[in-house]
Amino acid sequence: MELAFRCDLCHQEIAFAERCRDISIFEAGWVICARCEPNLHQRQALDMARIQVKEYSSPPHIAQPLEKQFSSHIALPQMTGTIVNQRMPHHYRHEEIDVFPHVVGSSYQPMRQYRRQIDTYTASYMRWQNKSHVLAWLDSFNNQKALRPVFLDTETTGSRSFSEIIEICIVDEHGKTLFHSLVNPTTEIEPIASAVHGLVSKDVKNAPRYSDIGEEVVGYLSNRLVIAYNASFDIRLLKQTAECYELDFPSLHTACLMYAYAKYRE
Repeated sequence: MELAFRCDLCHQEIAFAERCRDISIFEAGWVICARCEPNLHQRQALDMARIQVKEYSSPPHIAQPLEKQFSSHIALPQMTGTIVNQRMPHHYRHEEIDVFPHVVGSSYQPMRQYRRQIDTYTASYMRWQNKSHVLAWLDSFNNQKALRPVFLDTETTGSRSFSEIIEICIVDEHGKTLFHSLVNPTTEIEPIASAVHGLVSKDVKNAPRYSDIGEEVVGYLSNRLVIAYNASFDIRLLKQTAECYELDFPSLHTACLMYAYAKYRE
């Protein structure tokens, strides 16, 4: 039987081979078919245009210098050169690595035009601008006020709005496994998900429910910087699973390795 999934935009069952292949859409947490991809890009472009018109249509008598306009809502390290490449700083000073969101007391603010669903339920979702920004971010972990990172990976019943976690692993920065467990979900594992991770219902039927382990999981993630590959997906599914059992889920500081690697490789 051919694998299929439900598109988040048109809500139709689509063959897996007809999925959207734009990695930026996947990173943002969307599950979109190829036919809806142009519509999503158009909608995002319109949203961006509205934001730019609203932010940069101030009356002349209160207009601010360009550098001040941008610094008011882009709290990135100070520029060492001129404003280039869509007015974003290309180089970052080593001594100003404390402006990242995982550094306690940081003045970091997310860029308004990049706010997406994940920004509504996380304390921060790190977005890098280029390779030097990624390197400065890595240096920031030498700051004594920086939250320590943990690395998260999950497997799930699928990618829908009701999908749940069926396996979770949390590792610290030294490679030590802090937590690992299979999870028995309340929903069926979709074939398309099993094709990815290889888990089926019989593998998790004797595992604990998330309600039995949720408090311990949150304990390892709180007051840390949670890093994952495609973090927006993992965090969304963790939150969905917690809500399935009417459990509170904290706003976490998060970062995506897939996103960081893309910016590092430019």
